Amino acid sequence: MDTQGRTVTPVVFLHGWLGCAADFEAVSAHEALAGRPREFIDLPGHGSSALAPTTIKDAVEQLLSAMPHKAHVVGYSMGGRLALALAAAHPERVASLVLIGAHPGLKTDDERAQRAAVDLARATSLRENPSAFLRRWGALDLFGPRTSAAWTGVQQRRLASCAEMTHGWAAALQAFSVAKQEDLWPQLGRTPTLYVAGALDQKYRDVARRLDGRSGVRVALIPDAHHSPHLDQPERTARAIATLLDDPPTPSVASSH
Repeated sequence: MDTQGRTVTPVVFLHGWLGCAADFEAVSAHEALAGRPREFIDLPGHGSSALAPTTIKDAVEQLLSAMPHKAHVVGYSMGGRLALALAAAHPERVASLVLIGAHPGLKTDDERAQRAAVDLARATSLRENPSAFLRRWGALDLFGPRTSAAWTGVQQRRLASCAEMTHGWAAALQAFSVAKQEDLWPQLGRTPTLYVAGALDQKYRDVARRLDGRSGVRVALIPDAHHSPHLDQPERTARAIATLLDDPPTPSVASSH
């Protein structure tokens, strides 16, 4: 409850691939989200989770058992895709969605087959030499210069835990791949949604632009941020999230996009 005795809906944070609950510390601690109950869930194969990655459907059920009865759900990348799948399957449990750099789904079997092959190659490379893979992954242009304090913590956690987490990370990459995800574009807007992308992340900036103007969806492009705006620009990302929690858009009954 807040200071006036009113019930406040909790905010649940779901990290991305290779991450853990601590990745959202900088965002969740910002004053824009002060006074809101917050919960952090490690995805199967990550952090302190003892659950093995199996299927997206199983992960959704596992999230349901770990989260409050109803919550605002904030998810980044893989966590965002699982959050969207959760809202599609159990809309009564999700008050609103914040999707950060999350793909709503591929359209064709050929696209899914190509992505499955890419993720298999990445998982194999990760298993063969975890530390070398992490160095290559972290150097991708997708993530930009990674100079913030929040990024420093992420890099340290990954390198410190890579030996014990390699199997879980690799299994999650394949089990929760966008190649295994159904096309959830039609679901966007049925739950009040904020879609967040870094203004310097062309791929997901384009996804945001496709969603701009859709009923039930707001879009926020975070300046000076790449694929991880919650790490590049925690303050701006926290303020964007707060706008949805304070004043969610009206959800659509159906989507024609």
